[in-house]
Amino acid sequence: MEPKVANQANAANITSIARTTIQKIYPLYYPAEIVDFFLDHHSLEKTKKNIQEREVWLFYHQGQAIATGAISGNSITGVFVLPQYQSQGYGSKVMAFLEQRIATTYSSVRVDASLAAAIFYEGRGYKTIAHGRIKVTRGKMLIFEIMNKNL
Repeated sequence: MEPKVANQANAANITSIARTTIQKIYPLYYPAEIVDFFLDHHSLEKTKKNIQEREVWLFYHQGQAIATGAISGNSITGVFVLPQYQSQGYGSKVMAFLEQRIATTYSSVRVDASLAAAIFYEGRGYKTIAHGRIKVTRGKMLIFEIMNKNL
């Protein structure tokens, strides 16, 4: 798998990876209002802003972009692997790469974990340190894990 730092020309591809993953996986864990919240959170405009403000990466397999992830300080954000490439070790490779980059400056890494990803992060040595809460439309509440790992 080959990592490449993203630029504005990659925004549509990053958005597509995130939204495809959300549409396929998140309905298994969340009601429609929460899925819609995540889709809005990963709109093209917000992806473009993230590329300006964070270190965003695309990960390629045989020339095709299959995953994305970003770094902001000691936090890993926006990690998505296309559904057809999940459970094949690509997510672990993405995380190892991003963790190594963070380890050059920080002694720990943080991630906000969706329900869909929390067990994956636990398997990588992350521990839940708090729970986040975001009020979404129609009284729905998004609860997520705030996780930390010492590097």
